[in-house]
Amino acid sequence: MKKFKLVITSRPEDSITQTFPESISAHVNIPSGNDVKLEDKASDDIRVFLTSKLSGMGMEEAWVTEALDYLVPRAAGMFIWATTVADFLQTLPAKRFLTLQTKNSKNDRERFKDLYYLYSTVVKTSFGGLKEEEIKGVTSVMGAMISAKQPLNDDALMMLPGVETCCD
Repeated sequence: MKKFKLVITSRPEDSITQTFPESISAHVNIPSGNDVKLEDKASDDIRVFLTSKLSGMGMEEAWVTEALDYLVPRAAGMFIWATTVADFLQTLPAKRFLTLQTKNSKNDRERFKDLYYLYSTVVKTSFGGLKEEEIKGVTSVMGAMISAKQPLNDDALMMLPGVETCCD
């Protein structure tokens, strides 16, 4: 019986491409970024997904249409971008959509610029205005999660410096 391993990456990784010769691997390029066209199936799927999410936010149809016309091209075939933006817009959708529109650089053509910008906006909006002791708690939790060798439960996170319970 033949054994095999399947390795999938979401971004081009030179170390993986160089490690596995063409004779034992197949490199499949799924268009993303500037390679995705609005008429591609990925864009159609993202439009359907975002339509479903945005329509459930209680916003006017004109707002949903404007948001889709703005967001679908920026997703550039990346569902992680679409799901992240949909989650981000769940709270205060009109205000957060305006934040995305006003801070996005249309002239920057770097491949993953919109994805990194989205993550940055989500973090800044979610954690902006925190007090110094709150920042220490968030930093402590995020640092522990990044360096943990196993999943951390609530009890473990509560033992971290700067973390306090909010709802005793």
